[in-house]
This record gives sequence, structure tokens and C-alpha cells, in this order.
Amino acid sequence: MEKTVRIGSKNADILVDNPKVSETHGEFKLIDNHIFYRDLGSKYGSFIIRDGIQYKVEGIQQVEVLEGDSIFIVDVVMGRRDIMEKIKNC
Repeated sequence: MEKTVRIGSKNADILVDNPKVSETHGEFKLIDNHIFYRDLGSKYGSFIIRDGIQYKVEGIQQVEVLEGDSIFIVDVVMGRRDIMEKIKNC
């Protein structure tokens, strides 16, 4: 199974009501129960928090979201389970 879901303030499947979130901020891709994320050139960026350390997701870089990871977009933090639920509901 493969599914792509975008997150952003306007042109997205997952909507975030925050003026600092870009219209199409980032993209989740679900491939065989693996979740991948990439930033789509947003103004304020996206970060992944893994083992308590925050890393910036930049450019065309795509990162796998592992169990225990969180994605941080402006002031929105989503864990892997939350992301999986949102992808399935889109």
C-alpha cells in the first residue's frame, strides 16, 4: 500500500490553522506501514525529534518516521501514531 498526504495551512489534506505553517508545508508518504516525511520548501521548516534530539528536515531530504519519533512543524508536534491515524483518515 502506498499513500501520500500533504500537511499545510491551505492546500493540504491535513490542515493546520497557524499563519506560520506554509500552505503546503510538508508531505507524508506511507509505504507498506513505513511513514516517510519531507518538507516541501516551507518558510519556517520542519524538524524530526529522535531520541530527544531535534534535526532539521531540509530540501529533498526524506526521513522515515520511526516509533518514538515526532515531527515538529512550527508549534505542531505529531508522533508516529498520530501521523498514521491522520494518514488513514485522509
